[in-house]
Amino acid sequence: MLDLWIERSGSHPLSFSLMYVSDQSDIDRLVDTLVPHAWRWKNVLVAFPLDVRQAFELGTRRLETLTVESIHCLRDSYQGREPQEPLEISLAHQLTEMSINVQLELNFGTSVLNSVKKLSFYDPEAPVGFNYVLYCLDHYPAVEKLTLKVSCNDLGIDTKIRTFPSLRSLDVSSFTGYPHQFFDLLCLPQLHTLTCHWQNGSYHVFDNFYADAIAQFLQRSQAPLRNLSLTGDRIDEIHLMKIFRHTPLLKGFICDYGGDITVDVVSWALTLTPSSQLCLELENITWLTFGQEPNYSQLREMICSRWNIQQSGEGTESGLRAKRHLKMVNIEDPRLTGLLQEPAIQLCVERGLNIHFLPKPGQIRDYWQELDGGDPYPRQRTFTNG
Repeated sequence: MLDLWIERSGSHPLSFSLMYVSDQSDIDRLVDTLVPHAWRWKNVLVAFPLDVRQAFELGTRRLETLTVESIHCLRDSYQGREPQEPLEISLAHQLTEMSINVQLELNFGTSVLNSVKKLSFYDPEAPVGFNYVLYCLDHYPAVEKLTLKVSCNDLGIDTKIRTFPSLRSLDVSSFTGYPHQFFDLLCLPQLHTLTCHWQNGSYHVFDNFYADAIAQFLQRSQAPLRNLSLTGDRIDEIHLMKIFRHTPLLKGFICDYGGDITVDVVSWALTLTPSSQLCLELENITWLTFGQEPNYSQLREMICSRWNIQQSGEGTESGLRAKRHLKMVNIEDPRLTGLLQEPAIQLCVERGLNIHFLPKPGQIRDYWQELDGGDPYPRQRTFTNG
């Protein structure tokens, strides 16, 4: 059947997806059939058979997207079958997207592949070393969206700050090392979206010291950040405000914290006063998970301060810009449903504020995308059950 499909395709590009569906699956034979036609491969998803390397050595000049998946559920059955040598990628000059979700190194030779815009390293069991990420970015200098599960334990003492002017979206998570080891080495002047999850062992490590690392990174980058999502623990209002001071254009903020950082902490940090005017462009706030008993009054004050921003010419002393107000508040904590009974909040809702309580348990899917041209606001995140 595969031979017939290849024959009928003539000289047209070949796009295919080959995955293991059970521990009896063996896609190596299928890859053997496809390898001689590697020059026609276009959009490819494959679960790391060793023979894929041969195809890249032959050349994949039409390849546009490549996903190499882990077979996490079958790892015991296929232990030792992971590729041990780097995958030769230097000839894939049409490649625009690459996702490597398994322990697999790439060999670029001296090639610089400027066509690659999206890059992902996310092995479910083994994080990629940060030095290796920097090596890949040297050969993919035009990457705009980077997603990675990273380890910072391999950093040398001679590392220096690296600037990547094309990067617009960064989604980083780590269970080893510390955030400052990552953020202290980066300058991303065009960053629009930052999603960060850092956990060391069984404990979140976003305490105040590491929040400072993010604030310093944002200060260094001077980026027009529109969307920020943080996951962690143990951070207070003052240090959260340090982060917000460097996000004046922020449109959407998602806070996925448990324990010591609460709705109260975020509400206090974001309440607008004559002396505190952070994130005046903010339109969408989301709280995921819940910890301590929340305080209605602080949340109400924050929402009202951002909804009742005075128009220009009304004599306000705060200097807040006209026609800026909160549009949506998403909350996962069911204990806060009584907020909708507050008269001040009811008035905001009547005038257009959208307050949405997420299903319990809630699950978030990220559809944030890079901002382009005149698009004033990215697609909002959507929430689904299950």
